[in-house]
Amino acid sequence: MYAAGKPFWLRSGLEYLTNWFARHYRLVLCERAGVDIKVVYPRHLVISGPGIVIGNHTRMDAAPDGQIHLSTWPFHSSQANSGVAGEPIPQPSIELGDYCTLSPGVRLIAAQRIEAGHSCTFAANVYVTDADWHGVYHRVFPPGPTAGVKLGNNVWLGEQAIVLKGVTIGDNSIVGAGAVVVSDLPANVVAAGNPARIVANLDPATSATDRRALFEELDFIRFEKAFWQAHSQRNSFVRWLLGVVWPASRRQI
Repeated sequence: MYAAGKPFWLRSGLEYLTNWFARHYRLVLCERAGVDIKVVYPRHLVISGPGIVIGNHTRMDAAPDGQIHLSTWPFHSSQANSGVAGEPIPQPSIELGDYCTLSPGVRLIAAQRIEAGHSCTFAANVYVTDADWHGVYHRVFPPGPTAGVKLGNNVWLGEQAIVLKGVTIGDNSIVGAGAVVVSDLPANVVAAGNPARIVANLDPATSATDRRALFEELDFIRFEKAFWQAHSQRNSFVRWLLGVVWPASRRQI
């Protein structure tokens, strides 16, 4: 039995309400949000600024102690440095491709542009930014020097990795936990350290499975529903409620 789990009808109902809240009170703040976007604890998803696009089948696992921030700042260093009256200021943007996953504590903060391809994985507390936010000598007005960030398809950023301005990371590459990426990484490599350096190469000829395959080959939406139905057959509302008010009872279920 799925220990102390909710009955399927209750789980489905709560999921429906969560998805409704996310769509009407969080994702509505995006310039564009795709279909089947799952947000865990949507109250802890912070979306602010223009130009934010989230692709289809994205999953975001926000948490009370790990808010997810997708933020753009509608000013640019050229605003302070160009000196040209009336020069248009480019709108900042964040664009996530389809099938991406974001773990608790992820922060994507853009003054210019952050772009990620499909099936990218952002582990807990990853930070990606395209700006220094202050100049080395002029530290009063943000955002300082800026340069766009681009992640290829199926890029995996490990826990607490940091990706700084102007970086491009190629398809399928992995950035190790705690690494600080300050320069470009090619496709199919593993990088680690501060500053990040290539420590291994991936074989591009080896078949790999990314999150896109779950939906294109497995029909994940139907699979997930069948999974929870099968694993909730013996769950009951009374047992679930008992586990909420008396957690020790879960050991006896």
